[in-house]
Amino acid sequence: MSGRIAVCVSGAGSNLRALRAYEKRGLLGGEIVLVVADRPCDALGFAADEGIATALVDPTTSDKESWDQALAAAFAAAEVDWVVLAGFMRVVGPETLDRYRGRILNVHPSLLPAYPGAHAVRDALAGGARVTGVTVHVVDRTLDGGPIVTQQAIAVLPNDTQETLLTRVHAVEHQLLPRVVALALAGAVEITDRAVSIDWQRADELPRGRRALLSVSDKNGLAAFATRLAGIGFELVSTGGTARSLREAGLAVTDVADVTGFPEMLDGRVKTLHPRIAAGVLADQRLDDHRTQLAAALIEPFELVVVNLYQFAQAAAKEGITDDELIEQIDIGGPSMVRAAAKNHESVGIVTDPAQYDAVL
Repeated sequence: MSGRIAVCVSGAGSNLRALRAYEKRGLLGGEIVLVVADRPCDALGFAADEGIATALVDPTTSDKESWDQALAAAFAAAEVDWVVLAGFMRVVGPETLDRYRGRILNVHPSLLPAYPGAHAVRDALAGGARVTGVTVHVVDRTLDGGPIVTQQAIAVLPNDTQETLLTRVHAVEHQLLPRVVALALAGAVEITDRAVSIDWQRADELPRGRRALLSVSDKNGLAAFATRLAGIGFELVSTGGTARSLREAGLAVTDVADVTGFPEMLDGRVKTLHPRIAAGVLADQRLDDHRTQLAAALIEPFELVVVNLYQFAQAAAKEGITDDELIEQIDIGGPSMVRAAAKNHESVGIVTDPAQYDAVL
């Protein structure tokens, strides 16, 4: 399949940045050759800084038909194969749809068909939804009604605002959209009578990034270790204090909550206990069925788990510590991840002590 991509934007371009990062890791299977905006925006500046051709197709300077023709002409001039609408706040017209039928993807901040339109997050909150999510779909002449490629649910929390919910929605979009684009470019997405089927065997053959899950109480040597992991191509997925330490060291980090679509809860007691994390650790890469199940759920496996447990003995020795304070030093997620990685040691490396870092590298 061909892989020349145009990305359409209207704002900061966070999904564009996610797609570009995926491309730079060699995982997209194509090249972003054009970024189109309907208004001046930060995304155009990002694209220019990245050396990507840009076009501003302003709908306020012409009628809808002329604007649609100009948009289609911009794609044609760049010899585009696929179009990705990434926060594009315009309805694509009939000429563009006809030229790129079945080759325009859109990411939408709800579980379609619920809450279509430009204000999906606001409408979900106003409607009292308990669950929303992200949808990637093929664009057709219906408003947000095209065939659905995939979806991921996101819980709506009792204290959510538009800002907090949108932050989680964007985080999931940044994970989901690049994977779907990679599937489409690889020819793994087929549309038949408005239904989308995905060739999961072909999806399993797509290149995978290297991922490490890091969640440690002992942060000695962590920054240097993680820096070297990032240097050999690892995505760093982390939680809480570990993620903060890595960011303070200037490293790019993916929060566990961004992978799961669910924030840490119960004062941090629940972080990694989620299928999108556990399955990534437990999938036996020797088994075709395990790999296919991961591909079908759009879950990327972990290659390395770096976990050490709360220092319970040291806490117990502290003078004046209360029973409740000591109980909080009983680790739950950590032992689960250690045991999961150890069980799946044919596919996953497990690191539990900073003294092991140099040997692992």
